[in-house]
Amino acid sequence: MNDDYKYIKMAIELAKKGLYPYGAVIVKDNEIIAEVSSGSGDMYDPTNHAETLAVRIACKKLKTYDLSGATIYSSCEPCFMCFGSIWWANISNIVYGATIKESNCILDTNINIGIDELNNKTGNKLNIKGGILKEEAIEVMNNWREKIWKYH
Repeated sequence: MNDDYKYIKMAIELAKKGLYPYGAVIVKDNEIIAEVSSGSGDMYDPTNHAETLAVRIACKKLKTYDLSGATIYSSCEPCFMCFGSIWWANISNIVYGATIKESNCILDTNINIGIDELNNKTGNKLNIKGGILKEEAIEVMNNWREKIWKYH
């Protein structure tokens, strides 16, 4: 198993534990510098997405806002807010599982701007690889949705 699969697997495991079905891991120089589930911060903060939280944690841990050379692994393609956090932190690589469109279909959201388009419009600064273990990531989202709908 290469590192992409190893760290996406970790992100998916984190997604199982979150308030929402998303997880993220940031790795720099072969060291995990952040790992978090969505909603792990203040539950009344709408910016508590796994990727944005991971950027906050990594920057605080390294005492820098510049995460050049780092890779973020996310169970799902980051939304435009999370992409912005990743972009501003100068993270070099994004690796994700399920696509934002797959998340939309499962979780009834309507985010129609993918990170490839955002990356293109911002100078193609990031290396992006998607679809790693996407079936496992989709399963976590489906399980979350089934559990939530039982209580509505």
